[in-house]
Amino acid sequence: MRYLGTAITLGVVVWIGGTIYSGIQIKGVQEQAAEVKRQMSDFQTEVERRLAEQTKRIDDDARTAAEEIRKQTKGVRDAATVAIKDAGDQQAIVRQKLDVDKVPDIQQLKGELVALAQAGGKLNLHCLTLLSGYSVWVLFGAAGLSLVLSIWALLKAWGLGG
Repeated sequence: MRYLGTAITLGVVVWIGGTIYSGIQIKGVQEQAAEVKRQMSDFQTEVERRLAEQTKRIDDDARTAAEEIRKQTKGVRDAATVAIKDAGDQQAIVRQKLDVDKVPDIQQLKGELVALAQAGGKLNLHCLTLLSGYSVWVLFGAAGLSLVLSIWALLKAWGLGG
């Protein structure tokens, strides 16, 4: 019986110890759950903050791009308006200068154009003839000068020249 009392006492002590230990474990699990819940809340807050920042950055970039597109579109429209106006002005000037009703018939001008072409060809031929004549005289002059200088050098070399 002595062992029975010891066994009962030991059983009660183990039961009390297990209860205390499980209470501590439950408290530890509850604290961990509270910590995880707090961390999840902090994580969710951080994610929402970053999403808000990114959304704001994207919105700002989109506004900037839209404003730049508006500026460029306005510039293109202004340039197109000026170009269209200039084209209209130039068209009016060209029509005034051409004045199609006053242009002579091409058939009437054909004979004059042929005569001008022939006269131009004759003038070119005459100029070439003159140039070739002058070039012959220049060549003869250069040859004559070369001959005179050669004779003078020989006379000087022989001691006959002054």
